[in-house]
Amino acid sequence: SGKPLGLNYVSNDATQFVARAWSTGATIGTARTSAMSAVYNNKIYVWGGATNTGSTVYTNTLEIYNITTNTWSTGTAGGTARRNGKSIVYRGKIYFFFGCTNAACTTYATAVDVYDILTDSWSTATSGGTGRGGFTASLYNGKVYIWAGCAGACANVNTLDIYDIPSNSWTTGVAGGTARRNADSGLYNGKIYNYGGLTGVVVNTIDIYDIATSTWSTGLAGGTARSLPNVNIYNGKLYSTHGFTTVGVNTTDVYDIDKNVWSTGLAGGTAGYTGTSVIVGANIYVISGLNSASSAMLSTVDILNLGYKSEDIFNISSTSSSTNGTSAPDDGKLFRFDAVGRAYTSAQGGWFSVGADYAEYMHTEDTSIEAGDIVSLDLTDGKSIVKAKSGDSTIIGAISTEPGFVGNIISLEDINSNNPNWKLMSMVGQVPVKVKGNISVGDAITGSDIEGVGRKANYGEANIGIAQDNHSSESIDTIGVLITRNNSGISNNIQIDFGKQSEGGFRLSDSGKMQFKDKSGDWKNIADSSTITDALLWEQRGDNALLSSDSNLVIGLDQSNASDTKLQVLKDLESRSGLSFLKITASGSIQFNNENVGFRVNESTNGIEFRDATTGEWKSLSGLLISRIRFNKDIQSDQVNQVQINGWDYLESDGINSQLLKTINFPVEYKYQPFVSLGIIGESNTKPEKPSDCSDISNVKKINASEVSNKSFKVNITAPVEVGKYYCYTWLAN
Repeated sequence: SGKPLGLNYVSNDATQFVARAWSTGATIGTARTSAMSAVYNNKIYVWGGATNTGSTVYTNTLEIYNITTNTWSTGTAGGTARRNGKSIVYRGKIYFFFGCTNAACTTYATAVDVYDILTDSWSTATSGGTGRGGFTASLYNGKVYIWAGCAGACANVNTLDIYDIPSNSWTTGVAGGTARRNADSGLYNGKIYNYGGLTGVVVNTIDIYDIATSTWSTGLAGGTARSLPNVNIYNGKLYSTHGFTTVGVNTTDVYDIDKNVWSTGLAGGTAGYTGTSVIVGANIYVISGLNSASSAMLSTVDILNLGYKSEDIFNISSTSSSTNGTSAPDDGKLFRFDAVGRAYTSAQGGWFSVGADYAEYMHTEDTSIEAGDIVSLDLTDGKSIVKAKSGDSTIIGAISTEPGFVGNIISLEDINSNNPNWKLMSMVGQVPVKVKGNISVGDAITGSDIEGVGRKANYGEANIGIAQDNHSSESIDTIGVLITRNNSGISNNIQIDFGKQSEGGFRLSDSGKMQFKDKSGDWKNIADSSTITDALLWEQRGDNALLSSDSNLVIGLDQSNASDTKLQVLKDLESRSGLSFLKITASGSIQFNNENVGFRVNESTNGIEFRDATTGEWKSLSGLLISRIRFNKDIQSDQVNQVQINGWDYLESDGINSQLLKTINFPVEYKYQPFVSLGIIGESNTKPEKPSDCSDISNVKKINASEVSNKSFKVNITAPVEVGKYYCYTWLAN
């Protein structure tokens, strides 16, 4: 035959195909006309429609057809009873749109009813668009495109409404095509094919909507002109079955989209119209409707098998006599394609590629994105990408150069034409990535101040993976990065330090153990719910530590009562870095920029607890590794961007009140509440005009700032104070 040994073309092998044929499934419990249907997880959900031949009695009941067992069951009824609507399934939920609610079919449901398949429950989504019946609806990239139909007193329209499911919002698309009702549609390669219906007469024309360009065109008219056809697209071919000409029919017309030709398919099933249909694999299911002759209600399930079996259409085997029928790991086949395009290797083999990463095509509005750029999820639509920048929490990958595997090929036309709005984004693997700054092998990589360019990530920042090469300049270069999707969350490098040189604190070890640094400088493990021991003791160290008047310890054990030994902070301890600060309060908690984050000792159990950043709850250390505990980097970043203001003032003692109060208004209004610190600089017997008028105070007064807001704060000075004295103080806000 001229074919190489072991190369088997089996597309004409009779064992690989079965003849196209019609069959029937189990009858539906409630016969209905103009119902809606959707398929999910090999089950067909049929809802709504009319239950009488005059189409005047509507229902909101739900019936479920299990394809595998050929049986029917009922789901929870719900939503607005209607007919002539459409349904779309998306991420485990079925969305029902528009449709008639009165007998004359001149008023239409506007609520979007939503059925949650997993919970068997109903809800509603945002209403919008033009109420209509007899329209077409197609889903693409999370958006539902609703076209044509009859609106008002059933006037044919050619308008387009677009419902964005993730954002639960409506927009108006470009109107086009021939105004009609009772058409049906299918999606192929990013284009919606709308076929058949009534314009005033029954038609067999096709209007095509290109989603990417928002433009309209026409396909080749053909097949039997019919209203209410059941349209399904499979393997590049549009199948039009059943429908109404002057009577209900059971014929099938086939439009080969790529070849732009029509042919006649296999007629069969019960002649009728107003049925609902779905396609599952290579089978079209037409359910219920009206009989062609008597217009009697139908409860039938007609199934058109399109003729393909999921067996090989091509294989390479170790022998030329390998069985061409059922494939198995030990039948000599090394590689094969089945009839629906799936590829297989032998059980002992695998797929080897010189490409080093797995990538998927992602949509973008930024056509300047190129190989090596780091990208984030575009929050405006949730399906596109943008160049990543510093601080992005949605950073997800980098643009690939030569991927070994490619997914999400939605439109071959887009790929073959190098559509600049589609980019290959690496999801996992080794990729050359643009970076700047000092980077060492093993550092996590995140976005920088230059969009699309990476830098070394700080602890807890969202990142795309780890560096495979070193980099040591501010110039933009390309290094290897292992994309691992090691996004923000707990890191084994988290460390809370006290003092300037990390003299004390807490950390997570490389093995994930919670540790503290004792006074000897050693890191030691903290057991879950352990009672505090003498080992957990810090001496005063570092320039930022404060001495107590009665102890040389800043944080340590309160051993005044042996039966009630607790961790004690003898004074508030503060560690500052720029405008960010860490404080251990006298109550035993750890604060970061005035936010309670970190650790504390439970007074009842003496166990160390941490604060969960997601819920704000104090939890046992056993939950630390599964918690999203982190410092609030958003507060920290915003705090750094605020200005620093300082000043001085004085309070006059009247000799009566033991506490002196005064409100200080900031000359500017902060975006966020600033950190305020105070210090007493002296006292004076006369009203001071400048800080130098105040002499040093021998007895230190207690002073603090309270009721701090972004506009002002209150100064508090407590006893002992003397009558007729003026007490000067400085303040700093940042």
